[in-house]
Amino acid sequence: MIGVTRFFRDEKVFEVLADSILPAIFEKHTDKSEIRVWVPGCSTGEEAYTIAMLIKDYMLRNNILNDVKIFATDIDEDSLSYASSGFYPSNISADVPQKYLVKYFVRHDNGYQINDNIRRMIIFARHNVIDEPPFSKLDMVSCRNLLIYIDLETQLQILSTFHVCLKPDGILFLGSSESLGKLADGFDILDSKAKIFKKRNRFKPEFYPSSSISVPLHRNRTDLSLQNAGKLMKQGSRHLSYVFEDIVNSFLPPSVIIDSNYNLLYFIRNAGDFLQIPQGEMTINLLRMLPKEIGVAVSSVIRRAEKKNGEIISMEIVTMKQQINITCKRIVTVDDDFPCYYISFAEVHVSDAVKIDEKTLPLDISNQYQERIEELEREIQHKNESLQATVEELETSNEELQSSNEELIASNEELQSTNEELQSVNEELYTVNAEHLRKIEEMTELNADYDNLLNNTQIGTLFLDKDLVIRKVSSVASNITNIIQNDIGRPLHHLALSTLYPDFIKDVDHVNETLQSIERELPYRNKVYFMRIVPYRTKEKAVKGIIITFIEFTALKEAVNAASSETP
Repeated sequence: MIGVTRFFRDEKVFEVLADSILPAIFEKHTDKSEIRVWVPGCSTGEEAYTIAMLIKDYMLRNNILNDVKIFATDIDEDSLSYASSGFYPSNISADVPQKYLVKYFVRHDNGYQINDNIRRMIIFARHNVIDEPPFSKLDMVSCRNLLIYIDLETQLQILSTFHVCLKPDGILFLGSSESLGKLADGFDILDSKAKIFKKRNRFKPEFYPSSSISVPLHRNRTDLSLQNAGKLMKQGSRHLSYVFEDIVNSFLPPSVIIDSNYNLLYFIRNAGDFLQIPQGEMTINLLRMLPKEIGVAVSSVIRRAEKKNGEIISMEIVTMKQQINITCKRIVTVDDDFPCYYISFAEVHVSDAVKIDEKTLPLDISNQYQERIEELEREIQHKNESLQATVEELETSNEELQSSNEELIASNEELQSTNEELQSVNEELYTVNAEHLRKIEEMTELNADYDNLLNNTQIGTLFLDKDLVIRKVSSVASNITNIIQNDIGRPLHHLALSTLYPDFIKDVDHVNETLQSIERELPYRNKVYFMRIVPYRTKEKAVKGIIITFIEFTALKEAVNAASSETP
């Protein structure tokens, strides 16, 4: 086993998981029940934390409060200890999208620490998926890139275990190079590229691991005999599979079965004799494991078999060591979501060379190289045309951007000009504002002068507008007429002023209509006032209202009366 893992490994696959699978899982848990996920072979925990972050993010976006348990298991205790700490080096920023890095990690000097909300969702435990009892009632099992290191029989056992421990319609999540093999009938394909499958509820695996099945108590002999019959049927099915495998190995030449990505799925007989392990990173790609000359031939027959759906394509190749007949057939599935190719390698002896089928095509390596070169040239030409079209689009976009830039520059200049105009207007407003302040000060001084003049000369003054609405009243006039400051703005007719003399309001109306002044002697509270009602005229001689003045001349009146009485 090798512990190769990282956060968001195969990012597009996790996008499918977040966008399509998680909504379906949560839709079945509307009762706030617990969601259970198992990640066997978790290594140092990056995949388990990735799934936890996706689930947590979905729950936050949709305001969901379900309890989530993620069981992350492995047989390497050192890896589990590292995963449990939740502390990872700084270079994970290249794998973790920025939004998850900010939301679910705490930055330190030498790395990132997963936050407690994510850590509490995961239970790390040592567990051997091959021979220990599995977890039960699971909504999803994510077992990615573990089965490729295990032989086919053990793969069948593990996949059967997953089928048993999943809930109805539970989700199985495999790696890009893994397949269901003989257990394909037990799952529906949700996404063939992402290798996401859904459990078929009525399917019963032929092989159940003994550790995952509890032995029931037998109440009578009938139950015992039925169970024994079931065991015998299961054992018979297993033995029958061995019989079929022996027949296949006896009659078929060395062969392999590969998927559409040329990854090995199954070996028949001694097909490994034609393969070699390449240097560098481990791979199960057939073309990389074949010698160069044979690899060219296999690539050619696969391309021809792909064009001729279901038809057997044969080709003969002569190498420095041997003469080989290569046969390829595209295996067509029911829904064609998982195309496979059967490829056989038959070594041709000199005595058998004349017996080759007429459909077998002798391979000219030079022609195959030339054909491959022409195909690559066509691809390059196509890419060059696409690149040229892209360049032209970029040039057009660049011209449009340049035109937009020029328009923006012109708009910027206009805005600058407008800004200068606004600054000029602003300066003018400052000047006008200063003038207004000066005028206000002058008006304040004039009002103060007016008030002092009226109060000191003891001349009562009442100002009315053209509608005989009170505009201003001095203190002396207020004492005589009982008009107060709160009455300013009220019509004169609304006030009871007949106490001055009965025709006071009529005299005011008469002056307002005829613009002829009226003068009266007005006795008031043991005093005598000289009252004048005159039109209020502006500088331009326009009439804007009425002025009523009250001048006391009590002493003068008494002196006149005294003088009159002394005169014979």
